Order: sequence, then C-alpha cells, then structure tokens
Amino acid sequence: MLNTRMTNYDYLDNKRVYIFALICILYCLFPNARPDFSTFNSNDAENYLAISYNLYIGNGYTRSLSPEYYVPHTLWPPGMPILLMPAVMISDGSDINWYAVKYTIILCSLCGLLLIWHFVRGVTQSKNTADMALLLFAINPFYWHFSRTGLAEMPVFVWCVLSLLLIHRYWGTAGVQFSQKKAFTLGTVLGLGMMLKGSLIGIAFIPFAMIVFRYFSRQPLQYLKQAFLFCLGFFVIFAIWNIRNGFIDKTNLGFDGVSQVQMLFKLVVEDPESRFRTIPELIATARENITWYAIFLIPRELLPFLHLFELDQLPMGSIIFLLLSACIVALAFPLNVTNLGSMVIIMPMVLMNMLMVIGGSERYWVPISLLLMLSIIVNVSTNTVLIPYLHKLNRVRYKIVVLLPYVLSMLSYVHIQLSQPYNEREDYPEFAELLMSIEDYCRKEGGRNIVVKSRNNNAVQFVTGCQAPDMRPKLGFYPQYNAAIVRIADMAELNGKKRIISQNDIWAFVALEKN
Repeated sequence: MLNTRMTNYDYLDNKRVYIFALICILYCLFPNARPDFSTFNSNDAENYLAISYNLYIGNGYTRSLSPEYYVPHTLWPPGMPILLMPAVMISDGSDINWYAVKYTIILCSLCGLLLIWHFVRGVTQSKNTADMALLLFAINPFYWHFSRTGLAEMPVFVWCVLSLLLIHRYWGTAGVQFSQKKAFTLGTVLGLGMMLKGSLIGIAFIPFAMIVFRYFSRQPLQYLKQAFLFCLGFFVIFAIWNIRNGFIDKTNLGFDGVSQVQMLFKLVVEDPESRFRTIPELIATARENITWYAIFLIPRELLPFLHLFELDQLPMGSIIFLLLSACIVALAFPLNVTNLGSMVIIMPMVLMNMLMVIGGSERYWVPISLLLMLSIIVNVSTNTVLIPYLHKLNRVRYKIVVLLPYVLSMLSYVHIQLSQPYNEREDYPEFAELLMSIEDYCRKEGGRNIVVKSRNNNAVQFVTGCQAPDMRPKLGFYPQYNAAIVRIADMAELNGKKRIISQNDIWAFVALEKN
C-alpha cells in the first residue's frame, strides 16, 4: 500500500516554501512607488526609464524625451532599459507606473534570494546553511533598499550569483567532460551581464582562476582552451555594443558620449572632453576612495545598526573601520575553489571604484559588500574547524540569537527610509513634494504645452506630465521654456515676468510670461 504520510524531508521543504512565500509578501510591502530621489546618488534611475521609454515608442537609444531632437547615448548599455521595458509598456504613455517599476526590481531581488539558496546549497551541501544565507540576505537593509530602486545594483548582484551558480554547476563540477562548445555558450550567456554594467567583467576570468587554484596540474591545456573559449564568448555581446558606439559621432554629446572605459580616468566623469588624470592624481583618487569611503561603507552595509551612525565622525573611526574592513575581507578570502568566483568578480569592481572620481558613492559598493557577505557564509560553513559548532544553528534558539540583531537593524532601517525616503542633503523632500503638487495642474493644462526648466528633467516629465527638456547649447537645442522649477532663493535670476503657480518652503513652480 502506498505510504501517503509526509516525510520529514517533505515537511521541511514545504516549510521552506511557506517561509519564502512570507518573505515574498513582506518584500512586496512598501514598494516605494515614487521617483528615486533617495540618499544614494540615484539620478541614473530616471535616465534608464527615459531610454526604456524611447526604445518602446521607437525613438531610438536616447535619454531625450523631447521629440524635437535626438541625442544618441553611449555610456549605459541596454540591460537596465530592457529590464524595465515591461514596466514602461504597462504604463500610460510617459506617465510611468512607479509600482510596476519597483515591483520589477523586487521580483529581481526575490529571484536573487532563490539563487543564493541554490548556490550555497550546492557548494556547502547543506540546506540549513542555505536557509541561513537566504535569511541573512533577506534581512540585510541594503539588499532590501536596493530591491526597490530603479538602479542597476540589485540586478548586477543577482547576475553575479547566477553566474557563480552556473559556473559551479556546469563548469566547476564537470571537469574535463565539460566541452569547449559548452564553455563558449556559457561564456556568451553570462556575458549578457555586461549589458547591465561593465563592472561585471571579472566573471570572464573565473575559469582561469579555477585553473590556477585547482586544475593546473591536470591537463592544463584542455582547461586553458575551455577558459579561453568561455572568455571569448563572454565578450561577444559587449564587443557588439562597442562596435555600435564606434559608429556614433560623440562630438558635443556631453554625458551621453562618455565611454565606460574613459570615465574611469577622466577628471570630470560626465564630460568626455575633460582631460585625463595624471598617475599621481589617479593614486590620490584611489587612496581617497578607500580611506574616506570604502572602509566605512563595507562594514556599514554588512554589520547591524551601523547605518544609524555617522561612522567617519566617531573617535578613531578610521582606524576602527579599517580594521573591521580588513577582518571582513580576510573572512571572505577564498579557502577553496568553490568560493573563488566571488573574489574574482570583486577585484575589478574594487579597482574601478578606486579609480573613478565618484567611486566613493555608496551604492557602487553595495554589490561588493553583498559578494563579500556571500563569501563569508561559504567560508564559514565549509571550515572543518567550525562545522561542529555550526550544527547548533540547526536549532531554532541559536538561529534567533544570530538573526535577531539583523532583524532589529532591518526594522530600524525600514522605519528610517519610510519616514524620509528622499535625500535631505539636496532638498529632495521638498522637490518631490512640489512635483506631486503640480501633477494635476500639468495634466489639466495639457502637459505637452508646458515646457519646464528644471533639474532631474526626465523625472519631472515622468511625474508631472509636463515637458522638461534639457538645454543642449552645443547641439543647437534651446527649448522655449514657459515654466521653471527653481529654488525660491534663485527666482531673481529668472528673466522676464514670473507668476508663481505652486511653492513650498524651498522650491517654486513658476510660469514664465513674455514681456
């Protein structure tokens, strides 16, 4: 007779499904259905959406939302615009559905949690360790935060985990049986990640590192062929993207004509005509990005409650957080070949962040911190000395002891972000408030007839419906502005008659009337 009773294994698997379903529900709460004016430098989000919208309506690969002029874009590859395309498609014209945008990234982050579970389960052979890994990432405040922003950091990290998982499954365990054709195919598939961000370049070199770490004494020529073909396949799509950019005249394009490679070395990242920095300047930038930013950012993004403090203001803060960062890197240092990939991906990311004049921006370090966290989990769980102690984590009370500080840290972070989701340093709370207040006016008056001069021009157009084109003097484009969003303190600089339509303590929406 067939035994229909549920086994312990089935019960545990069902319990995992229920817990993950609960995590999905919690992650879908508070989707931050608003433009990304967060504490991070997040202006890229509105531009990704602009490119996505233009691709959808057939205007080409441009950030310009003005039908009067086309400015080709060469800096950002099309990965993020394509990812956001479904959200744009279900929006009503240029009236972006912010829920659709944010749930797109939330879904991406939830897929990332599943990939983390499967990767850790594969390399540690322990479901309990995989459970802990999934939970630790799910309650990491920065994983939560970037799961609801229209930025590339979360998709980049998820692609890293997907790459580690596929390389482990179809390369790391296949040995000499892994064919050269499969190596090239796998490289080509994972090379699609370069369409998200060029910082994923380290994935291309994981097989070479594996040869050095594990296989060098075993038929190295065959493995070198596989590694070479993987690397070759990895750069196919990226090469096509750069060939496309090579046919574009970048003269006077400004930020839209920046090269991903050149921006690492330019004095002004946004200006392709800016001079290249000298070697001493590059060294000074690297030192600044590490000592002023990275040593504080990595612990802040991994350890509980540190987001509550201005770390660089603490007594002996630099020394304390240099030591903390060093400990984190030491704990993440690969002890076996299965944990090698993360560090190979991290190294080019760190190098790029060190060289860029904006490399100290907090969000650029989030994928690095999360990869370090993944490496630490794998290292600790595969350490033969620690394994007997780790078995205690199978008991609920020990899991609570480990997870409780992170849960409380997460709750405090969520409370802070929900109470103040905008960047206070540049008066974005008041700026966002003004945009919301003029939305009805713009749509009632016919937004296409109102041409607004403002910062964050694409976000202004997406939120309000008013046109908000960017002036491009070098390309001969001078919009005929009949309205402006300005700081009240700067209103005197506007020429001609002015009529205030809406204002708050800092910003005003002004109609510009002809004399």
